[in-house]
Amino acid sequence: MLAEGGMKMLSQRSEKTKVNVAIRRRQQIHYLRNSCLALLLTTQR
Repeated sequence: MLAEGGMKMLSQRSEKTKVNVAIRRRQQIHYLRNSCLALLLTTQR
């Protein structure tokens, strides 16, 4: 019973980390895209 609860906790934690990684990756992509756009805009002037 205790081991089962531990496994459930572990699976929930892994799911949470997966979500966090996805969010972080999305933020990183947005940041990179914004910086690239800013560079393009500044070089075009």
